[in-house]
Amino acid sequence: MSLTAAAPVVPFGSRRASGVGVLAGLLTLAVTTIFLWQQGSFSGPQPYAADLVDEGNCVNVTGTDSPTFDVVPCPDPHNGEIVAMIDHPDADGPFPGDRVTKVWFEQRCTEAANAYVGGDVMTTTLSAGMVVPTEENWADGQQRAVCYVTTVDSAAELNKSVLGGSSELRRAGSIAISQLAAGDCFSPTDNRNPFELRSGDIVELANCGDTYFGIFFGRAQLPFPDDADFPSGEELSSASTAVCSSAFEEFFAVDSSIGYTFRFWRPSRTDWDSGSRDVLCAVLSEDEISGQYIPADYPALANLGTGQCFALLPEQKPASVSLDDHVRPVICSDPHVGQMIGTGQLPLEASFPGEAEVRSLTEQECRDRFETFVGIPPSESAYGRFPYWYPDETSWTSGDSRYACAILGDEILTESVQDSQN
Repeated sequence: MSLTAAAPVVPFGSRRASGVGVLAGLLTLAVTTIFLWQQGSFSGPQPYAADLVDEGNCVNVTGTDSPTFDVVPCPDPHNGEIVAMIDHPDADGPFPGDRVTKVWFEQRCTEAANAYVGGDVMTTTLSAGMVVPTEENWADGQQRAVCYVTTVDSAAELNKSVLGGSSELRRAGSIAISQLAAGDCFSPTDNRNPFELRSGDIVELANCGDTYFGIFFGRAQLPFPDDADFPSGEELSSASTAVCSSAFEEFFAVDSSIGYTFRFWRPSRTDWDSGSRDVLCAVLSEDEISGQYIPADYPALANLGTGQCFALLPEQKPASVSLDDHVRPVICSDPHVGQMIGTGQLPLEASFPGEAEVRSLTEQECRDRFETFVGIPPSESAYGRFPYWYPDETSWTSGDSRYACAILGDEILTESVQDSQN
């Protein structure tokens, strides 16, 4: 079903997300994603880390590329803990390669760290890291990785084990986008445009019942082989769209095929070569979002009745809303940008009469609807450049001849325009 949006004087642009993905025609953010798993390795005369520590050890961790561990009693001040020792299953085979090894161990260390702290590490004040065997370590018979967690704030100290401590270590305040967890609401810390945020930028966590500019709804893994070369921009965007669309549907419990938009941050080439396959998915808005964002409760514009006032969802623009896009119905005394003034069906002829004829019929119907609803002709009204939607040939031949008219603009309204004669 496809309807074209138009206005009596200047055509109103239309957008309808197609079934191939919610991000059809949507700008995506191809920016650097911080790879949260710190990676290090020991070679040469220095003992390999797996020979020095064991699961459950509380440690002071120094460095990230080649971290060192000083084991201390857990009641003493420290900044990290060993959460798992993971053995690779191909110990008898040749070294799989740095990239493949890192990707394989990262997935297992993620699961181990979450299980150890009793919840998603991303929702805590901890960050996860790992030390993986190099080709030299592998040749020396060491195929074990060390999985550990450290405090995100380098100045913070722990004084007991983090085993099962996820609830006590719940995050608050400022955090990097790359450390957000599904369900986090957030706002930029420096009043910048949310759409300019990069994955490493710091944002302020917000109460999802108050006001905020973004909702993080998923962290997804791209479905590429561990040894795959860095994909083209088109391949990366397509795969990121697909995994974030699935994450959107799962998190919000809706069908995302039409009417909902979101943004994602995908891994850079540097991240990719380090083993990262993470895509970060969020809903963003240039204007504050007030209260809970519950897309399952929002109907398509086509389903609103005459006189219904509505607000747009995050990322929607008045000039690109289609009849199948979902909007938020509101009472007309609440701030809103649109109000339906009429819907109907054009007389359905056997064959499509052409776009010009269909547009002309719709325009006349909507002018009549406008004058009846507002109380004056469009030419005398402040809202005279109102949008209307009419069927294209595909819709027409399938039996869909719907049209619709609305007051819709950039200005915020706080009352109904019905009988306003404005």
